[in-house]
Amino acid sequence: MKPISFFFFISGLFVFSGCVNTRFLKDNEILFRRNKIELESIEKVKHPAQFKNDLISISQLQPNKKFLGLFKIRLWFYNVSSQGKMNKFKYWMRDKIGEPPVLYDSLMAAKSTLLITNYLKNKGYFYAEADYRHRIHHKRAEVIYTVKPGYLYRMRNIYFPDGTSQLHQIISKHKNKSLLQSGEPFDVSALKAERERIADLLRNQGYYLFNREMVYFDLDSTPGNRRVDVYLRISDPEDSLQHAVFYIDSIYVFPDITDNKAVKKPTTLDTSYYREFVFISKKKRYRKKVLASAIHFARDSIYRVTDHNATISHLSELGVFRYVNIDYRLKTQNGKNYLNCYIYLSPSKRQEIAAEFEANNNTDYNLGTSLTISYRNKNTFRGTELLSLSISGGFESNLERGSRFFNTVDLQFKADLYFNQFLLPFRIKVPKTARPKTRLTFRNEYLRRTEYYTTNTFIFLFGYEWYRGQTQRHIVNPLVFNFVKIFESTPTFQEILRQSPSLRNSFTQQMIFGFEYNFIWTNQSIHRGRSFFYYIGKINSSGNFLHLINLLAHLNDSKKPPYQVVGVDYSQFFLVDSDIRNYLRLHRTVQLVSRLYGGIGVPFGNSTTLTYVKQFFSGGANSMRGWRIRSLGPGAFNFETSNIYNETGQFFFDQTGEIKLEANTELRFDIYKFIKGAVFFDIGNIWLLRADTSRPYANIDISRFWNEFAIGSGLGLRFDFTYFVLRFDVGLKLREPALGKQRWPIASFNPGNKAWRQENMRFNLAIGYPF
Repeated sequence: MKPISFFFFISGLFVFSGCVNTRFLKDNEILFRRNKIELESIEKVKHPAQFKNDLISISQLQPNKKFLGLFKIRLWFYNVSSQGKMNKFKYWMRDKIGEPPVLYDSLMAAKSTLLITNYLKNKGYFYAEADYRHRIHHKRAEVIYTVKPGYLYRMRNIYFPDGTSQLHQIISKHKNKSLLQSGEPFDVSALKAERERIADLLRNQGYYLFNREMVYFDLDSTPGNRRVDVYLRISDPEDSLQHAVFYIDSIYVFPDITDNKAVKKPTTLDTSYYREFVFISKKKRYRKKVLASAIHFARDSIYRVTDHNATISHLSELGVFRYVNIDYRLKTQNGKNYLNCYIYLSPSKRQEIAAEFEANNNTDYNLGTSLTISYRNKNTFRGTELLSLSISGGFESNLERGSRFFNTVDLQFKADLYFNQFLLPFRIKVPKTARPKTRLTFRNEYLRRTEYYTTNTFIFLFGYEWYRGQTQRHIVNPLVFNFVKIFESTPTFQEILRQSPSLRNSFTQQMIFGFEYNFIWTNQSIHRGRSFFYYIGKINSSGNFLHLINLLAHLNDSKKPPYQVVGVDYSQFFLVDSDIRNYLRLHRTVQLVSRLYGGIGVPFGNSTTLTYVKQFFSGGANSMRGWRIRSLGPGAFNFETSNIYNETGQFFFDQTGEIKLEANTELRFDIYKFIKGAVFFDIGNIWLLRADTSRPYANIDISRFWNEFAIGSGLGLRFDFTYFVLRFDVGLKLREPALGKQRWPIASFNPGNKAWRQENMRFNLAIGYPF
């Protein structure tokens, strides 16, 4: 069967499945098809399409779900599996994959009109009306709701309590932060949010027993002209302690609680002290100083709910506890109200071993696989230090007959050690909210490209991490050391380097000695469960300190760069890149994720070319998914038509550059429970800063770079098990910028042709989402 015929066959099958769903209904059953809103508005409604969608979502009648928004395939599975004699497979198909039919019910439609009316009144349409009627055709029902919102009422004046008590004064002092604004539409959800704000405000001022139910509103619509005055009230306390300020007294920490029995039998526990904290434990697993640094309240401090939340977050982030729970017990002494705090910590497993496997294929004869085995110790020196060790091995093989099986062998060892504090030669006061960390990283990578070269790269990194508020994270690595050693290179590779000066300069034995700074900003924690942004920016510089020393050392002689340290060239460059992402929630089950990336690395001083390990590349499972990793670009350069192309080789030589621009967007949607789907679109490329005679059209040129973007698209299938995501993506080249190739492969779309697939399609199997 030809691909186009197969496509029409599948499409027809889905359409047919939708037509036959009514065949399974009983005589008195009617399948519910859809809701429709007819809006009869006196005044213009803002965003009428969204307004109608909001009203439709309120209806108690919602049609069966559609696969890809087109076909009710789950209903079809339910109907088919329910026929005939039942067995285990049919039960599984019906209950796990299928979805029972949504039948039309006039009582549910009538109830929906009441819900719609109430919703509109809560949104400020005080005199809203709604009614419904239905249409039935071929055992399918459509409900039409006629909605008359009436006039929208707005808030005129907002009045706050003017009492003389401390509680009333606090509310009045912070009224400028109110979520209720004069002139805005009346909205019950805004009133609820204001109640939450007032409750949080007071609970951060010591009012431990205050809750949102104590805040209520009186409304006055007598001013007329569709305006409402809002009076914020505080109910009188049933108990005087509800309006009382509480202070922290004793703080008890139970760092190794597995159940409540240990708490009830204190004789089995040891008691020790650190500052104002009392530690009660079975074993001395953790240093008290580290745990105390994660507790954000202290004796005699006023109770604040932000301190409570920050303590739970900070203790959880230490990475050694399964859960954290804080209880408070009231106490009154000398006319003052106190809280005794009990912090219960349940340890997680101290050691973990894990394995990860990854594979990818670009529909030609190349298969890439890798295996990573990792070990984690979450409390290495009893100070909640995290030691992470991993060993990974990967290879790329060529499956074509007569070719060498292994193209690439990659072996890596990595060790990370995290301390939950700053390790500094001097004392520095760091707020607990910063959640400071110190990081040590050692990594060694052995890379053998059998047709070209063998290298070994050693990396040492020392740095600090901390947070600022809920949105910012800073990572500073004042010491970054890389040493790249080239063990051997084949005559083929030597010839490539001879033909390309820029490649030759980037592939010399190099030392990188510099610093790195990363800034991360996200509002995900603020917009939890909703749309949010994520940004990461990086600045990396190398060789400046070493170059200054060499310049000073050679003031009195005529020696010019490049200089060396212990007989090895050192790299000097400045690199900056930015990655901004937007996660837009379109629906409960649909998300549009977009990423915009840009980076540039500029060599100077001791270097004429950016060292290879710092150059940008494009293509692969997390980039331009229609291209093999490192195979796209630079610019419009065509490797196959260049002088350095090895016609006997079976794969492209890695392509890298000093500039990268890329944009990706991906529509993610639920298919069934943990099975997710995606449609993606990628555009981008890399470029060289300077012209390279051996790689024509590879450099950035303002007059033509805009015409050198590659464009790709594709489909994805993801198995999202929350803590583990297995991803399958099929990328398709839509536009190929390389000169000498067909610029628009999609114009000759022919997936049934093997040669076309090998050139223009790529299959990716990966772990995790691409971004």
